[in-house]
Amino acid sequence: MLTVLIYLLITHSTFAQNTDAVPVISLEEALIMAAEQNTDIENAFIETEIADDAIWAAKTRLLPELNLSLYEFYHLNDEAFTFDQGAFGTFPIIAPIPAEHTEIATAPDFTTYLTATVAQPISLLYKISLLVKQRELQKALSDQNLRARVNDVSDEVKKQYYQILKTQSSHEATLEKIVFLSSLLELVERDVAVGRLLEKDSLEVKARLSRAEYEKLKQENSLKTDKERFNRLLGRDVEMPFAVADVPYAAPFVVDVREAEETALAQRPEIKAAEIRVEFSEKEVKLKKSEYIPNVGVELS
Repeated sequence: MLTVLIYLLITHSTFAQNTDAVPVISLEEALIMAAEQNTDIENAFIETEIADDAIWAAKTRLLPELNLSLYEFYHLNDEAFTFDQGAFGTFPIIAPIPAEHTEIATAPDFTTYLTATVAQPISLLYKISLLVKQRELQKALSDQNLRARVNDVSDEVKKQYYQILKTQSSHEATLEKIVFLSSLLELVERDVAVGRLLEKDSLEVKARLSRAEYEKLKQENSLKTDKERFNRLLGRDVEMPFAVADVPYAAPFVVDVREAEETALAQRPEIKAAEIRVEFSEKEVKLKKSEYIPNVGVELS
């Protein structure tokens, strides 16, 4: 039993040394890392950038549209055209057209045509302005989705952080329990050998020690799983080692229910997103009605 006790003490000491060797992450640092590296937050931020680009793309339709076209032709064969005198008619004052026998020949060569067109929509300006407003509402909706993702990830980080602290504390308590039961088992077996205790007392202590060792194994597996989930939330390699710092005691505070409800209704991203969707639907109706307006514009070429 002395060997078991020494082994448990070495295991506990090694666990403490490993904890000191790895970097310690505070809750505040974990929240900052999650906001910077979490993939869900990054995807939501990219959606806001896409929505912002869509606004500028819609605004460009308010400007005149310039089209430049360049055509290049090449005559593959020699061509010749012959027109007899008066082929197009004879007029009293002008005389015959053409006035004499005429031949027109072409040689193989390149021919270049350049066309330019400037178009400015007029009746579509109202429809385009509605489209721009819709894109702005989509951008606002993306911003609220980003806020919601940040809140959700922050909440998950806090829950996982506290779960690691809880499991770690239980693991340390279990190690101390194993040390105590190992010492107790050694004493009980000594008393059983001299006849002061029965064999069943030794078996009972052994059963308690086995349950503690099994609980220790379960807690170590749970701690490893919790740390892998925590690393995933931070956008890091799941195998990256780390330790958590103790969170100071939070002083109790009084919450006014009515004030809390008003703050939630004013700031919750889900409420804001619902209001934006309502306004977006109203603009969608106006946009559909604008399709009845005929397309009128100015085009110069």
